[in-house]
Amino acid sequence: MKIFIVSEKGYEIKQIREFFARLPYGDFGKDNVLDFYQEEVPNTALERLNSHDNKEKPYDLIVVSHRMKALSGVQFSRSIRSSKTVASLPIMLLVDQMTKELVTEAMGVGVTGFFSLPLTQDGMQVSMARLASILLSREQKKVKEELVKLKSASAGSAPEKYDEICKDGAARADKCRMFAPWAEEAYTVPAALHMDAGNHKAAIARLKMALGINPANKSTHHSLLACYKKTGQAMEESSTLKKLLTANPNSAELLAKLGDTIMHEGNYKEAALYFRKAIENHGAADSARLKARSHIGLGKALMAEGDEIPDKRKHEMAKEEFTLGVAADPTLVSAYLNLLSSYKKLGMEKEARGLMEKAVNIMPDSPDGWLDLFSHYLDEGEMQKAKFSLQRAIQYDPESQVILVLAGQIYLHNRLFGEAVALFEKAAAINPSDTRVYNYLGISYRRMELNEQAIGNFKKAINIDPDDCNLHFNLGRACQQVNDLAMAQKSYENAIRLNKDFAEAKIALGSLAKVRGDSQSPKEQLGAG
Repeated sequence: MKIFIVSEKGYEIKQIREFFARLPYGDFGKDNVLDFYQEEVPNTALERLNSHDNKEKPYDLIVVSHRMKALSGVQFSRSIRSSKTVASLPIMLLVDQMTKELVTEAMGVGVTGFFSLPLTQDGMQVSMARLASILLSREQKKVKEELVKLKSASAGSAPEKYDEICKDGAARADKCRMFAPWAEEAYTVPAALHMDAGNHKAAIARLKMALGINPANKSTHHSLLACYKKTGQAMEESSTLKKLLTANPNSAELLAKLGDTIMHEGNYKEAALYFRKAIENHGAADSARLKARSHIGLGKALMAEGDEIPDKRKHEMAKEEFTLGVAADPTLVSAYLNLLSSYKKLGMEKEARGLMEKAVNIMPDSPDGWLDLFSHYLDEGEMQKAKFSLQRAIQYDPESQVILVLAGQIYLHNRLFGEAVALFEKAAAINPSDTRVYNYLGISYRRMELNEQAIGNFKKAINIDPDDCNLHFNLGRACQQVNDLAMAQKSYENAIRLNKDFAEAKIALGSLAKVRGDSQSPKEQLGAG
């Protein structure tokens, strides 16, 4: 950032430079370099600012002292605003005392912000953050005005023009960050404009920086999660997909995706309903891969139901679905692996060997395929092959939270909690805004009997989404394990408050009352709390 300082007092210029140098610009990147230019004669300063050379390399900020004899800071600022070359530059006025009259006069001639004497590091840091906020607000206003004009004009090229306006606004807003890279707003405002322009990857980088400054901002967490979902790097929530389904209830693609999501959430019976609907709505235009995925999804749901009861008939039905999956797309390795699993459960060893001979010749062509292979090798106890398959899945997109979480779930299912934690921690580092990852971390740590870490992760999730009853319930279980019965009770009560039909939480609260020797019923405790 190029800073032009104007003051008749050399020691004042030196002081301004020293305090700027103390501000934490370097903490936010090596590119945040400060270049200082100075002038002690106001009229000479105006000549330099209006010079031809300055058109090629404009300054970024003017800092001017108000208490100058030849030309006051307000008079100097008025001259700047009438200039043809530097009229748009932000001006910070250095003042002895902030009076209402001075502020009104200075703002009237175009002063952007103020530094108050005596200078302090904290004071300058706050003043620069305010400057950035003012400039960002102007950019937001400009974008809004341009969009209003666009709306009133011809709609022929509106979508492309809309993106262009937001993209240009985001670029200008990004430049405002140079003034105060420690300000949260310097990242959230450009991120919002990048999101409006459809550039979600750019928004992700800025939102993560904002969370580094203020990890407790729920709005930023929600925006970051939305961006990851838009890029396909985070799992969609079933509630979101159900809303989309209301607008297009016969979409086999959407129905299959919803089935997958609900399956990952652990509700295989509901997942089966959506996979069946997807199969019913398959059309001639739908790809063979989609048809195969729908049959495989239904087969997995039936297999899970057969494992829980147990029920051999469900395994038979699952086998039929996997067979249909193989027939629909003979190149899909997951169809073979799931069919292989059903053969083994049904004791069809000969068929399993024959199928395995076919499956080994098929190379997965997607992260899902490699994950299925990872799960298969894990079940077979072939850890090295499992890890190789996992790495191949991750190579498709190292930033994909979906791959990391799904693999973590597979480790968790196989009681390999340490390996699961490693993947969930990596997913949380990539996207610190998904409560589901912290929930999985909490579950994994609790099963490792590392309850303090479990509690910490459940609390992180609740800070982001305090209205999730399951998070409160899981926190209660972890607190109960470390004998923090008061916190456990509060967590169970919160879970029931958010979901009055939460049977497990009511049972847990009732059992907790017995442990504490409390004669009140769970319902009465909730009412009393």
